[in-house]
Amino acid sequence: ALAGGFLNWPAPGGGKLETFLAPVFPYAERHEVVHLGASLAASLYGPAAVLILGWLYAKRPPFFAATKRFLAPLREAAAAGFYVDELYEDLIVRPAKNLSVALWAFLDMLAIDGLLHLAAGALTGTAALTRKLSTGQAGSGLWIALAGAAALFVGAAWGLR
Repeated sequence: ALAGGFLNWPAPGGGKLETFLAPVFPYAERHEVVHLGASLAASLYGPAAVLILGWLYAKRPPFFAATKRFLAPLREAAAAGFYVDELYEDLIVRPAKNLSVALWAFLDMLAIDGLLHLAAGALTGTAALTRKLSTGQAGSGLWIALAGAAALFVGAAWGLR
């Protein structure tokens, strides 16, 4: 802010930086004194509060001891983060973990692994069937390949209807 103030200095007759928001706030000059007073009051409030509370603490320690005892539960809750982590754990994390375990058990174990086991069983059955059909002669292998090509052709034609 200090360096930004020098961008407009020195500007004879007023610079552009100080008036660039004038079309947006046409009545800002009327309230400038009020805003300046409020800013000054806010700036002085913090140091004044520190001085007054320091003086009170030096003069009346029993009052602050009673206040400390009175606010002890609030201090403990604040030290524990107002138990936000525990609430987050109970309301968000634990249900999400339980849901993920349930989805894993259903989708992964039943659906995905079940489909893989089904495909493996089909492949094993097909291999057992073709093993029985294979005689080791080239002619029987040719007929099996021709039957497979015909099955693919019929399947493709059936799918194009």
